[in-house]
Amino acid sequence: MASLRNSSVGAMSSSQRPPGPPGLRGLTPHRKGTLIDRVLVIRDDQMRAIGQAMFQGWMRDHLRRYFPDQCSRMDQPALRRAISDGIAKAHSHGFVNEADCCRYVDMMFALGRNFDTDPALPWAADILSDFSITDPSTRIEMLHEAACEHLRAGAAETGNSVEARGGPR
Repeated sequence: MASLRNSSVGAMSSSQRPPGPPGLRGLTPHRKGTLIDRVLVIRDDQMRAIGQAMFQGWMRDHLRRYFPDQCSRMDQPALRRAISDGIAKAHSHGFVNEADCCRYVDMMFALGRNFDTDPALPWAADILSDFSITDPSTRIEMLHEAACEHLRAGAAETGNSVEARGGPR
């Protein structure tokens, strides 16, 4: 097991090391050698915005991995809009955690942008409007299972693979 002594900082003599703890190196000392004592404050709304941006970036990478054909037909702004629209629609159906929103967006890519109101997919609207299922994660799981069954049945009828379905339209 490598020790800290073998790292580049650990191998430096004390005269070669920059002043201060590793996380504070490069800060300019002021007032007789003390470090600036101001703390960066990030408000809750800023943290939410950062979290949303990170989740949308993760979703972009996820969709490119699992729906490469659909994503290749979209430019960056269109893909960002599809993700934002999908998350907004997921929220409108009561899905708020990231895992549930991800599954909802996945179904948009597998079944079409408006699968939730598509007359050809009445089972989707039925499940989404069934609020006797109070747990959103249970409802999205039921929706996901129904979507997989629908895609398997369609693939069996046409002889195509399930992945051949187009993305948000």
